[in-house]
Amino acid sequence: MLGFHANYKKECEKFLSEESYIIDSKTDTEYLGRGMYFWEHKSKAVWWAKTHKKDSAAMIVSAELSLKNVLDLTDDDICEMMEKMYSYIDKSVVRKNFKEKNRKDSKGAMGIILDSIFEAFSPQMSKYDIVRAVKSYDGKPEASFLVLSPFTTKIVMILCAKTKAPIGARKRVL
Repeated sequence: MLGFHANYKKECEKFLSEESYIIDSKTDTEYLGRGMYFWEHKSKAVWWAKTHKKDSAAMIVSAELSLKNVLDLTDDDICEMMEKMYSYIDKSVVRKNFKEKNRKDSKGAMGIILDSIFEAFSPQMSKYDIVRAVKSYDGKPEASFLVLSPFTTKIVMILCAKTKAPIGARKRVL
């Protein structure tokens, strides 16, 4: 699958020139934790660059992503497994991670929870190279022809590469 990433030009240029480099979001607490984030569509990466990065300093790159070893958080069975793992985690470790990231509560801290599960169950979780999930962006404009339907463009798929293993051919897009 082709994934799209929006970031600052300097980071993207390094990603393109160094095959072993990934743009690791070390401080992400809201989304899927540490790793490099990709959008399923170029238009989503363009939207992200315009709303979250200074346009003049942003660049969009693409990469071929292997979906062979995906932790798919859209799958009910996977979520049930993750729920069980989370129930076994020592919550003091999660609270410590919250404090280290300066979070006062768990709202919007899925990344900390996922990183804690990956850490606590590293032998089992090391088989996953990518985490896949969907997110709703309520503030994102909707396509007018979809307004009176049950369908939406406000739900987007996000992929988080935990390692460089699933990242193949890289290209500059914009």
